[in-house]
Amino acid sequence: MKKIVLFLAAATALLLSACVKPEAEPQEVEFLRINKVEVNIPGGGGEANVTVESNTSWTVKSNENWAAVNPTSGSGNGSFTIKVEANPDTERDMAKITVSTSSVSLEIRVSRAAGAKSGPDVTDCQGNKYPTVYIGEKLWMAENLKATKYSTNSERQGADLSISASSKTKPYYAITSDKNNWIIEHEVKLSDEQIGKLGILYNWAAAVGLEDGSTQTSEFTSQRQGICPDGWHIPTLTEWEEMIAQIEYNDGYGKGTAGTHLKTTTGWYENTGTDSYKFAALPAGQAEGVKVFSVGDMGVFQSATLRSGQPTSISVAQLRYDDPALSCPSARTKNLALSVRCVKN
Repeated sequence: MKKIVLFLAAATALLLSACVKPEAEPQEVEFLRINKVEVNIPGGGGEANVTVESNTSWTVKSNENWAAVNPTSGSGNGSFTIKVEANPDTERDMAKITVSTSSVSLEIRVSRAAGAKSGPDVTDCQGNKYPTVYIGEKLWMAENLKATKYSTNSERQGADLSISASSKTKPYYAITSDKNNWIIEHEVKLSDEQIGKLGILYNWAAAVGLEDGSTQTSEFTSQRQGICPDGWHIPTLTEWEEMIAQIEYNDGYGKGTAGTHLKTTTGWYENTGTDSYKFAALPAGQAEGVKVFSVGDMGVFQSATLRSGQPTSISVAQLRYDDPALSCPSARTKNLALSVRCVKN
């Protein structure tokens, strides 16, 4: 009897074990990682490469036609490229790139900076014609001024400008393109065409239309046309600072980079720019009397603003070959001759 009971117990255990389903193999959890969640592209367009880590297949999709992705799918570890077209508008654009598996979705924010937008050419009172560009809402000359005569509507009412002055605080100009006047510090890499576009260097009195710059020790209360064409004026320090804010913050290029996006792509001693706005800033240097120095190294632009607390100095905007910024305010004495870019009233 005992043997029968043991037999039945063993048979029952065997039958029960046959009814228990084996445990399922654990499934691997999907994962997805990307090395970028934000991409900033200049207004002239460009590309960015994104690497993907995953253990399954994935797809990529853009919500804007101007931000194309290639390839649009992959499996496991891989990469794809975001190719952004040039921005035809003066407003910053945003796009969204979505990278997805069957259960995970990640986003990349793509920022396309404002594009270069040309304005109508402007002509000075001597018939010299200049291209113009918009930076934000402001219209700027896209070439250095080269007038040697004031408009009849200017503060100096049609007067001719002297090439030199016995006192450097009185209005004078220096011819930048005359190589005989250059004091060379580094190898000059400007092309002949660029040298022809360096324009003229003006001391402060000449730029803002004064008989003698030393007599002006307080800020102007209105715009100064000075040597600029009718309807245009010498920019103030505030207007130069607004340009920097537009490029670096509103257009998203980043702090301390405005100079890079204003400089020409060739012609600087080192570290040429991207010329993203077609502003075409050239290293025309600066002059004291007829002697021109820092050609190829530096571009320095006049403003109508005095240096705070320093009546013999002015605030200027400066570009250097070894600095990606547009330094503003930088300081110069009134007697030095610098480049002029006018801004529309």
